[in-house]
Amino acid sequence: MVMQKGQLAATAPAPVSRACSSRTPLMRRPCDSSIRRASGETTEVVGLLDTGAAVNVLPYPVGLALGADWDQQIVAIPLTGSLGSIEARALVVLASHPQLTLADPIRLVFAWTRIEDAPVIFGQTNFFMEFDVCFYCSQAASDLSRDRWQW
Repeated sequence: MVMQKGQLAATAPAPVSRACSSRTPLMRRPCDSSIRRASGETTEVVGLLDTGAAVNVLPYPVGLALGADWDQQIVAIPLTGSLGSIEARALVVLASHPQLTLADPIRLVFAWTRIEDAPVIFGQTNFFMEFDVCFYCSQAASDLSRDRWQW
């Protein structure tokens, strides 16, 4: 779904290493994705895959492009770090990437900020709940997959 252009996820699960299970931000990698709202508006975004971000973050203009109305989004989302003093509201979108989600878009929840130049961030909630990510720091590479266990 969201990945650096030209980088494909491995078909076999990558071995888990200490780097993959660390809770500190290992890398911030640019990612591209298509997002839309249930009402049908779609936009393309490039954001950061950030292992240290608690939540997904969406800047104000992107929410507007998706047809969202700030006053109708009533659930407040607390932000931390450099965005900690900024008001944010929950916005649910459907995200897709032709190589990762195939025909099934993924429901992602974003903290939609009123900041116009905030970066799009794919963070722990709920991007990392939907995708398996492994970083290979020595190679400046990462694998991203959406493999689900078959029971």
